[in-house]
Amino acid sequence: MEEKKFDVIIIGGGPAGLSAGINCNSRNKKAAIFENGQLCEKIRKAPHVNNLIGFPMVTGKELSDRLINHAREANLTFVSQTINKIHPGGDTFYIQAGQEFYETKAVIITSGVAVKTDLKGELDFIGKGVSYCATCDGSFYKGKKVAVVSDYEKGEEEAKFLSEIASEVCYIPLYSNVGDLPDRIKVIKDKPQEIIGTGKVEKLILKENDIEVDGIFLERRSIPLVQLIEGLENDGRHIKIDCDMATNIPGVFAAGDCTGEPYQLPKAIGQGATAALSAAQWMDNQNKN
Repeated sequence: MEEKKFDVIIIGGGPAGLSAGINCNSRNKKAAIFENGQLCEKIRKAPHVNNLIGFPMVTGKELSDRLINHAREANLTFVSQTINKIHPGGDTFYIQAGQEFYETKAVIITSGVAVKTDLKGELDFIGKGVSYCATCDGSFYKGKKVAVVSDYEKGEEEAKFLSEIASEVCYIPLYSNVGDLPDRIKVIKDKPQEIIGTGKVEKLILKENDIEVDGIFLERRSIPLVQLIEGLENDGRHIKIDCDMATNIPGVFAAGDCTGEPYQLPKAIGQGATAALSAAQWMDNQNKN
């Protein structure tokens, strides 16, 4: 049976996340790293890395392999799922990933910083027809027409799920090599431009077509911070933290590129370690009270 309870859940499998996981292990805290199948992918693509002391001109592949192997040797749990929502609940956080829920005492966000990909109008319609999780919000669209816009293959699963609920599903893949989808799903190879409506989503504007829809599901490898956890203080694309990597929400910490510039490997690793130690200390203090 898959483990569902942890001391710390880490969101993101880059250098900051792996560093956080290793340091949680050193403090005897059971940690899980949630990642979307791209452990250290950004570093892996680098021909050489020359700003990490002790590893002059190491290749990106070699360095990423070392980081991942170190984390696996620490017996960390890896979960290849995208987290849709963090629900605070007293002294426990409930983490929603698809249809699964996990429990944790502390959260460390190391999700990196996404290239700005917001559709025009997207943020205006969150909760008014724009969603990032079909399994979370699909039931609201029973018998209605929806569109799924996806950056990668996982969106196909969402489209299939919605096709069992909605009257019509339009699937707009932003990648090549789309898999086999049921005939009831209409695949549209076009580029989304804007979401419009009056008070709620009414239409998705594409480069070549317009689609009238009741809801739009956006499947991305990362979702907006405003959607991840309610009340998280941020500055645009970055999470606000203090010197202990703590956010404004007790028990939630952040590290790496998601906390702001400079986007540098040594900074990410150091912040990941600090976040883990701060989370461990926070939990120890909670247990004393």
